Amino acid sequence: MRKHLVRIVIAVMAVAGAAGCSSDSKGSGALDPCRQIEGPAVQTAGFDPRTKLIKDDIDGTPARECTYTSSVEGMLRIDLLTDGYDKLLSDARAKAAANGRAVPTVSVINKRDAFTHAEEIDSDDKSIPLGCSTTLRADTGAVKIDVLPHVEDLTRTDDACTTVLRVATTLEPSLANH
Repeated sequence: MRKHLVRIVIAVMAVAGAAGCSSDSKGSGALDPCRQIEGPAVQTAGFDPRTKLIKDDIDGTPARECTYTSSVEGMLRIDLLTDGYDKLLSDARAKAAANGRAVPTVSVINKRDAFTHAEEIDSDDKSIPLGCSTTLRADTGAVKIDVLPHVEDLTRTDDACTTVLRVATTLEPSLANH
């Protein structure tokens, strides 16, 4: 049942990520991780740059999201968030405390403030691991990097968090001075 539910969640996320996608980049000067993080960095991080999908609308809200896949690592999702880093960290801490989960780990990645935490969904009074994310401070808003492992690897949250830290460290220099 659990694997079936997780497969459905991942399938829905993949379909949602693909809807309305294009390979166009937009804007100049403003932070756009989908444009600024280029193929070589994505490939060094372990994902296939040819699988890039860009979405400019998430659930009816203007946003910027791009995804990449890997036969080894699973799926990489990069979101440009409009809420500030401090608010996102505060919200993540409050959610962890309210749900009895581990608090986010605060760190610095290449001189940029960051926090990392396991992603989970709740189902039938159970928490199901869904990978790990690192959120990086940006001049305006934040950049969230998620690594969603393959279904058979979902219970290995520690591995996903180690992977997302490695990926964030690899991709962060592409964000330049934002």
